[in-house]
Amino acid sequence: MQNLKWFVTLFLLLGLSFGQQAYAIDQSDPKKMIEEVSNNLLIKVEKHREELEQQPSKVIPFAEAYILPYMDTARMARFVMGRFWRTASEQQQQDFVKGFTNTMIRSYAESLLALNISRVEVGNKIEEIPGRVLVSSEVFQADGNVSTIVYRLFLNRKTQNWMIYDVSIEGISLLLSYRQSYGAELANKGIDQVVSEMQQRHAKFLNQKS
Repeated sequence: MQNLKWFVTLFLLLGLSFGQQAYAIDQSDPKKMIEEVSNNLLIKVEKHREELEQQPSKVIPFAEAYILPYMDTARMARFVMGRFWRTASEQQQQDFVKGFTNTMIRSYAESLLALNISRVEVGNKIEEIPGRVLVSSEVFQADGNVSTIVYRLFLNRKTQNWMIYDVSIEGISLLLSYRQSYGAELANKGIDQVVSEMQQRHAKFLNQKS
């Protein structure tokens, strides 16, 4: 699960903006999208570190406003459910998408301050197939550690915006990790029970005290 915390913490670099109007991100070029927000937001994290340490749940509204617009969480949740998506009702699908989104936001909030990132260097985009690209980056921490992060993006044909649908750190995929974890739970407990537990964990997080 440590790698999952890494993944979600790094979504910090994709759109969080504290106490300001939304930062306009150009999604017409995937490299520029990631590069621009990465370089812009490192300063904001340090500025609000103390506030978020005292009450991590404050990250949630910022994440909803400034991170989720660049991620296709419905597409991600559908992949995570795998074969269970096809047998789920429309309501179950909607509930799982919401629960999965909240899980990512919650993990993001809980691990936000775990990494002391000094800078990020974004590499060139690499086309996998038309409409899908990889954008790699090197994340430098203050302690000298360096990690390779690869973002997978697809082009939304309707909006012509590039959207993130997976992240890999040192070769480990966020989506595959979640799919393995939730696949076992869905098989053993069923969709309704898994969603119910998601909702309970999120409610507990929202009610936590600083």
